Amino acid sequence: MAFDVVGVGASALDYLCVVPSPPKPDEKMRMEDFSVQGGGPAATAMVTAARLGLSACLFARTGSDSMGHFQLAELEREGVDVSYVSQVEGASSVFAFVMVDRKSGYRSIVYNGGTLPPLAESDLRQDVIRRAGCLVVDPYELGAATVASAWAREASIPVILDADAVVPGVSQVVPLCDYVIGPAEFATAFAETRSLKRAVEFLLSYGPSVVIITMGEKGCQCFTRDERFSVPAYKVDVVDTTGAGDVFHGACALGVVRGWDLRRIVEFASATAALKCTSLGGRAGIPRLAEVERFMLHQRPG
Repeated sequence: MAFDVVGVGASALDYLCVVPSPPKPDEKMRMEDFSVQGGGPAATAMVTAARLGLSACLFARTGSDSMGHFQLAELEREGVDVSYVSQVEGASSVFAFVMVDRKSGYRSIVYNGGTLPPLAESDLRQDVIRRAGCLVVDPYELGAATVASAWAREASIPVILDADAVVPGVSQVVPLCDYVIGPAEFATAFAETRSLKRAVEFLLSYGPSVVIITMGEKGCQCFTRDERFSVPAYKVDVVDTTGAGDVFHGACALGVVRGWDLRRIVEFASATAALKCTSLGGRAGIPRLAEVERFMLHQRPG
């Protein structure tokens, strides 16, 4: 089967709670809301793609514990093909505790990396990746992401990098990607400069044709070798920003698969991520395609 979008990267579990304000040291307070949802950049991007109507497949690993079973079951319910999500016997899954400030919607995250071995080349299927409409990779399974991106590049499959963190070896995958999407901190750290302009120029010289700098409530800045433009954020009542970037990447994949121009892709992804922020957790608020389209009919960025 040929999938519209294939993801390679991390899957995790999020334990989320809403608090009236960040607690002070040694302070106790009652949480106002609680939820357990799947997480992980590539995994949440695939859930987003599936909710938007794309066929989506994920290459990832979970543990054989209850958290791993939860992740797998949720992905299946969301319509993501999990044929290549392996549960490693005896290994513990990646999980995080997420504390969300009710007033701002911003969150603090502490996580446990689990005991999973890295995703290996042998866990991938070259035929599946080379027939995809788009590939989305994250830096948390960098070895597998680099191999998959090389296969996709050879087959002229567009590759989106969730540039969430500068980790050892990330310079190997960046040249294989068409879209590098992440915060300014990634760009400046990768280029080893404080100047965002120089950082973006450096990234573009490295191989990608598009660099998108995400800035939360300030929107995003988009760069190619020929143009630069900004897209303001859509205004919504923010409950929780967890997973907004992951959702943005999954929504970008839909535009890439459909061949939209860059501005349309970014405005659509911004609207999808904004709607996600109206609910607690990285996945509960991910909208369906019709919901995004209705929202964009009545709302403009900024």
